Amino acid sequence: NNKNTNIYFLDVGQGDCTLIVSEKGKSILIDTGGSIKYNKEDWKKRKREFNLYISSVIPFFKSIGLKKIDYLFLTHGDNDHLGYSQDLIDNFKVDNIIINKGKVNYAESKLEYEFIEEQYNIDNVHITSLNNIDYGNENDNSIVLYVIIDEYKFLFMGDAGIEVEEDLMKKYNLKDIDVLKVGHHGSKTSSSRLFIEYITPKYSIISVGENNKFGHPNDSVLETLNKSKVYRTDKHGTIIFNINNNKLLIEKCIS
Repeated sequence: NNKNTNIYFLDVGQGDCTLIVSEKGKSILIDTGGSIKYNKEDWKKRKREFNLYISSVIPFFKSIGLKKIDYLFLTHGDNDHLGYSQDLIDNFKVDNIIINKGKVNYAESKLEYEFIEEQYNIDNVHITSLNNIDYGNENDNSIVLYVIIDEYKFLFMGDAGIEVEEDLMKKYNLKDIDVLKVGHHGSKTSSSRLFIEYITPKYSIISVGENNKFGHPNDSVLETLNKSKVYRTDKHGTIIFNINNNKLLIEKCIS
């Protein structure tokens, strides 16, 4: 009768990647992470670029017995959220790839995908898509996922900004969130004080690269989250939430 669900907030540097493994072993991946591409002069380019996914993330997936990805949700088209998609499908079977309803062109990725639906019930993981509006920009078009696992409420914000947060508060009762995946890596464009006070997250996860050039997370956001227990991948590595018979355990894995 041991019911075990694991949520892995993976340290992929300056990017987002979260793996959920349900109590019956179904795998749900929210974003893949991906290196941010900068324009470099030819002499500055390495002959072989370091690939965090190949060297670290895929071996980790295999080490926990993952054989395939049942659902891959790509919140939006930025490279730090989907850039490792091709590496993923080169190494694992991916049954379902789901994207947002914005106008981003995913054709270059050569992935077969479907558009987000409202609800997905995957074993004991119940997922509701909250943002299906085209805001005209890629960050705000992010899929926002409200996930209930047993009695625990998770909210994944992608890179959605303050305008999206305002619309969510008007449409949904999102109070008393247990775990917030903080929007846009802790940028000041997200996580308004009004929104955080409305959802009152117990735990907040910021997926961010160490000493990143964007200054994420912003000090004002950290101050806004001062009543929440904050975990950061740049300081704590991969953060694991384990739900077992309605008890929540948290583990940090610094690589």
